[in-house]
Parts: sequence; C-alpha cells; structure tokens
Amino acid sequence: MASVPSTFEMTQHSRLSIAHLLLWTCGVAAGVRCYLPLLSDLQDWVLPLGYLYTLVMGSAIGTFATGAVEIADQRYRRRQRYPRLPGHWLLLLGFAAVLAGGATITYDAIRLTALSNPQPWLSTDWSHVYDGGLKHGLALEHQTIGWGLGSIVALTFMASIRGGVSRCWGRVFALFFAASLILFGGYLVTLLRHMGLDTRDGWLWVWFLVWCRRSGEVLAWLFAICGAGMLCAVVDDVRRRAPSDWLHWTGIGAWLAVAAIQIATCIVIAFRT
Repeated sequence: MASVPSTFEMTQHSRLSIAHLLLWTCGVAAGVRCYLPLLSDLQDWVLPLGYLYTLVMGSAIGTFATGAVEIADQRYRRRQRYPRLPGHWLLLLGFAAVLAGGATITYDAIRLTALSNPQPWLSTDWSHVYDGGLKHGLALEHQTIGWGLGSIVALTFMASIRGGVSRCWGRVFALFFAASLILFGGYLVTLLRHMGLDTRDGWLWVWFLVWCRRSGEVLAWLFAICGAGMLCAVVDDVRRRAPSDWLHWTGIGAWLAVAAIQIATCIVIAFRT
C-alpha cells in the first residue's frame, strides 16, 4: 500500500505562484462585478453591509473558480492525485455552488423578461436575509432552485468523498448536505404556499410558520453550525498532523469567510427589521 505523502511533498507539488495570484485576482474581479448590481437595490442604512457582502462573496466566487482551475490543472495536466484533501473538495463544492447560482440567475433573467415591471435581477440573491424571500414569487423560485441544486451537489460530494477523508470531515460534508436540504425544504413549502397550495395540514403548516417567522435565523444558525464543524475538523487535523497544502487552507478559509458574512448579514438585518 502506498504511503500517504508528507506535508512537504504535497506542498512541493502545488506551490503558490504569481500566476495563481494573477488568476485569483481576475476571478475576484469577475465575482465582485457579478454582485455589484445588488447594491443598487439596497436602502441607505444597509449599504455599508452591502459593500462588505459584495466584497466577501465576490472574493469567494473568484477563489472557488481559481481553486477549481488549479485542481483541474494538477489532475489532468500534471497528473497529480487531486483532489485529495478536504480543502480541495471544499473548493470544488464552492465552484459547484457558483454554477448552481449561475443557473438560478439565468432562470431569473428568463423569468424577468416576461414581467411587466421587472425588479433588479440580482435582488433575489439577498431575499433569504433581506425580506425572508416571502413576498415575491421570483425570489422564492430563485432560492428554491438554488438550494435544491445545492442539496443535490452536496449529496453528490458526500458520496464521492466517502472513505477518502477523516471522520470529522465526513461529518462536515454531511452538515453541508443537511443544511442545504433544510433550506430547500423551507423555501419549497413557502413557494407552494405562495402558489396557492393548501399547506395548513400537518408538518407543512408547522414548517411554513417557522420559516415565515425565523428564516433568517435558521440560515444564520445553519451557517454557524457548518462553520463550527469545519473549525472542529481543522483542530482534529492539527492534532493528527494531517497533510495539507495551500489549496486545502484556501478552501477552508473561503468557506469560513462565506459563513461569517452570511451570519453577520442575518444578524444585522434581523436587528434592524
């Protein structure tokens, strides 16, 4: 059986270079540009938070895209064994989430062409914290499709890495799947209610009431739980002196940044509204 490469060996195969930084800069610029239309739809009091949200989420998009390109390069051009660390899988998971978000935005653009009084197309992306996504059908459709695709992606990744990561990291990916499934279920039930389906019977009614009143809090708690899970897995890695490289830490850092800005956004919006 082949031995596990040491940290030094793995780092030698994936050195951070100027080319990586240039590619990352281009990715971040493109990611931030995608989020800029969001700022035109915000009230003045939330605008500073909107700038921070745009910067962090845009940077995360660029990081996920750059990481996916580097992993593909290592795997197919350099013939290295990638992805092989949890952080690599986190980068790919983030890139898949970006693609899922792109699919929902494409859907939004198609739907908006049929509306007589269209709203800014990216306003649906903040509906999960800004108004709970409960007032507008398009926002509900956006969140339902996005989290539905996210659930499928998280389940696929959880199955793909089975046995390839430590038990702690396996639980982290399970948390990602559970969180995506909960969010998908909440928005789906609310969307069905918005479309006129009677959800007053049984668990659908309970779920709908909880989601209407606490959707932002649910989102914040789910991100907090996933973030705490990642931190626990990192502590376990340090304790075991598990192999790592810069891509591994980049994936972890990007997801922790996403979790932090989502939690902060939910808290600020909740206190002001």
